[in-house]
Amino acid sequence: MVRREGPIAARAFDPAVLTRISYPSNSLKLTQPAPGRPRELIANSAGTFAIELQYELQVVKKDRESSFNLPVPYGLVNRLKLTVINSDVDVVSPQAVSVQRELSGSNTVASLVLSPASGVAITWRPRSRDVKREKPVFYAEISQLYAPAAGVIEGAHFVAVRPAQGELDELIFDVPKGATVTDVLDASKSARNAEGKTEPGSIVSLWRFDPDTRKLRVTLNPAQSRPFGLLVRSQLASGPLPLEQSVGLLAVEGAAGQIGLLGIATGNEVQLDTFDGEKFSPINLEDFPGETLAALQSQIPGLTLRRAYRYSETQAAATLRASAVEPDVRVEAQDTLSLGEDRSILAGNAAVNISRAGIFRLSFTLPAGFDVESISGSALSHWTELKTGGDRVITLHLTGKTEGQQQFAVSLAGPGIKATNNWTVPKIVFREAGKQRGTLLIVPEQGMRLTATNSDGLTQLDPQKSGIRQKGVLAFRVLQTPWNLALNLEQVEPWIQVTSLQHATINDAQIKVAANLQYQIENMGLKLFACSCQRMPKACVFMARTWLTFCRWPAAKRTACANGRSSCTGALLGLTFSSSAIKRSCPSNRRRPFFAGCKAPRSIRSGGLSRFVRVADCRSPRTMFPKRCNPRNGKASRARFSRTCRLRRRISRIDWSNPAFNCRCASNGTSPRNCFRLA
Repeated sequence: MVRREGPIAARAFDPAVLTRISYPSNSLKLTQPAPGRPRELIANSAGTFAIELQYELQVVKKDRESSFNLPVPYGLVNRLKLTVINSDVDVVSPQAVSVQRELSGSNTVASLVLSPASGVAITWRPRSRDVKREKPVFYAEISQLYAPAAGVIEGAHFVAVRPAQGELDELIFDVPKGATVTDVLDASKSARNAEGKTEPGSIVSLWRFDPDTRKLRVTLNPAQSRPFGLLVRSQLASGPLPLEQSVGLLAVEGAAGQIGLLGIATGNEVQLDTFDGEKFSPINLEDFPGETLAALQSQIPGLTLRRAYRYSETQAAATLRASAVEPDVRVEAQDTLSLGEDRSILAGNAAVNISRAGIFRLSFTLPAGFDVESISGSALSHWTELKTGGDRVITLHLTGKTEGQQQFAVSLAGPGIKATNNWTVPKIVFREAGKQRGTLLIVPEQGMRLTATNSDGLTQLDPQKSGIRQKGVLAFRVLQTPWNLALNLEQVEPWIQVTSLQHATINDAQIKVAANLQYQIENMGLKLFACSCQRMPKACVFMARTWLTFCRWPAAKRTACANGRSSCTGALLGLTFSSSAIKRSCPSNRRRPFFAGCKAPRSIRSGGLSRFVRVADCRSPRTMFPKRCNPRNGKASRARFSRTCRLRRRISRIDWSNPAFNCRCASNGTSPRNCFRLA
């Protein structure tokens, strides 16, 4: 529209080349411009005119895009209709207010409304897919893993989805009968934080499982048009081991096609017995994807893939049978049996190696007549005793499910043993052990001889090769359990060899004989020594570095001795009286010792083992000392007694009130001669 007369700027800017122009010639006039200036139309009058320009312009191509700049001046309203021949392209312009694109045969026709601006750029490129408007078409491949255990079968299903067209914002799965979905995770972000929420960036927005319809609905956000993966966790209820259970397959609804793999894995405590599936083809274990197995490895210790199969029918089912793995318990024991007349001790150190599966307890049968003194071990929580039938069973309760190498120390105490034949050796045998080996040492006390009469499952060893110097010890190597060993126990008589040196001193008052006896005793120890004298001495004195008790035998026993010799029995002595010294110090009618026939206890303590006094041949306890040396007269009398009774050696201390040394005499009616006992 031209409001007044004058020139009109109807021209094409460089680099466009004007080829044709059409205008009403009665109202407009085309002028011949000066050199270097464009042509102009001159309006002769005001009004509305239609002007058509035709020009040629070079198209600039860059990568996959083609573009040009509009070479005409802009107006108040600017519209552009662009036709791209034999191409299906998208047309865009930064200055476009709106773009309407349509196909006309093989051509692309675009209508643009442009803003009033100069240098408008028009660009087109090959048309891209609009997945939002496409119908979803996808393919699925599912790797399914089942891990049987006691009470439940864990399932992990790795779903790999490849969209062919369109985009997916929801997936629906068919869940096999008996299975329950426990979790759905993005395969690329399968970990969850401490609060149980999905990690940021997960494509799983919401999932819901309907146990009635057996449908699992998973909502994806954002919608996916590229390949992605999901991890579905499931559980299938089962009975205790051993079990037989039928398992099905997880399938995706609406998939253009789907195939999958099925794997069976077990932990350390379960073994797969059989797998029955006609529609499954076995494959190599290496071909099964490891990410599916890794989903359950943190939950089941020692999870290992046992079988792998390929399937194409989603309705296929299989039956598996599994049983528990029995723990392999091996024991290496070192037992020591100490035999004595008073008590017997059975001490065992057991090194228990537990493999294949963990255990909660160990037990053994307590030998007859024995009781538990102590049981210790780093893995031991406590122990209990239970009587079953005629046996007493000791159960060692461990701190938990225990595997590996464990150490236990067991100590049992029983009654003493005397000479007998075919005595059965007690043993500690763990009932859970599949194999128990070790060594057995039998250590008798002195004076006891052991002879193995019957052995089964044992082989005898040389104790000296094991570094055992003690005589009479038997050593055995346990080859198998149960083992049996019977012994003959004999009481060995002592072998005594005496080397003596005697020295006699003769004077007018007495004959004094000193004898030095050196005893060499083998086979067993002695608590009683006996000696005989040619003539009846007034006193027998024994001296040694060890304390002893001695007395003369009664007359009835003395007359029974061979050749009419009297016997004096005793052990080592540290304190005695001298009969000759007391005779010279005391009146003749008071020669009977205080200790003979006494009823009240008296005691004497010597200050050293070499100090001694001799015992006199006296009977009345009140006629042993004169009044001046009676020990009942107080400290002064005791001091005078020490001086007047002519002790051979000075006694540094005499304790008359200590009941450690008591006088005890025979009560058989015979009066012993020189009965003296220090207890």
